[in-house]
Amino acid sequence: MNEALSKNDVIIHGEYDARFEPVANVLRQQVSTFGGGGAASVYLRGKCVVDIWAGDARHDGTPWKRDTMSICFSGTKGVAATAVHMLASDGLLDYDAPVARYWPEFGCKGKEQITVRQVLAHQAGLHKTVPLVDQLTDILDWDLIVGRLAETEPDFHPGTANGYHAVTFGWLVGELVHRVSGQRFSELIQKRIVEPLGLDGLRIGEADGEMDRLADLVGIPALRRTHADPLPTGYTTPTWLPRGPVRSLLRRGLTPKSMKELFTHPSFWKACLPAMNGVCTARSLASARTSFVRRPKSK
Repeated sequence: MNEALSKNDVIIHGEYDARFEPVANVLRQQVSTFGGGGAASVYLRGKCVVDIWAGDARHDGTPWKRDTMSICFSGTKGVAATAVHMLASDGLLDYDAPVARYWPEFGCKGKEQITVRQVLAHQAGLHKTVPLVDQLTDILDWDLIVGRLAETEPDFHPGTANGYHAVTFGWLVGELVHRVSGQRFSELIQKRIVEPLGLDGLRIGEADGEMDRLADLVGIPALRRTHADPLPTGYTTPTWLPRGPVRSLLRRGLTPKSMKELFTHPSFWKACLPAMNGVCTARSLASARTSFVRRPKSK
């Protein structure tokens, strides 16, 4: 194993098996080229063979540490799907059953026969996020958004096409998990995955208590860890701007400026958005996504 090896003025902290030198090189090149910091972890046959980190976790130069947590965007879609697979293994959920069996309000407007399998495969036709949002802060309100999803008509006949459910996947899977288990999605993840595996840092929702461990995002201001003003609501648009897609986005607050304000605010990290705002150490994410893989029995 190697520790604190440097090249191009980037120090790689942690340990890794010599076979995985290319992984360390990629992290080194990433930090050297784009700045900031990051971490990487790899498990092989149940053993951690890469656990490394490098660079700065904050804009003020605070270094990335072993326990630094970072947003992993779609990385937690796999964790959300794992929660569904666990419930299926418990005999509580059938992949080929209609979602409406578990979430009755969902069964309307052409969604009556959408199956759990189709939701997991991005075949539900519910991939559009903008129609669900009257203003940007709506995405922080779980009940509001899942209620609107339940009333939404699919964009295509379910099962006939794929549309990447970049954000809606989290609400669909998360509400399904909630309805089947009776637990809030964030609570189930903690009790069924984080605690049994002894993970040192993985949260999907309620991460506002971990602000001191969270890394800033490159390209936007530092996270507002203390004394954050309330998020703005009631976005305005210029009176001269004609009706159309651009005016609609501005009216909803779906602009780069407003999204930067959202992503740095504790309210965003408190909210549960399973498809986009999960936070973790690389080590915890790697463990969570490999520990429940069913391996073939040895001959």
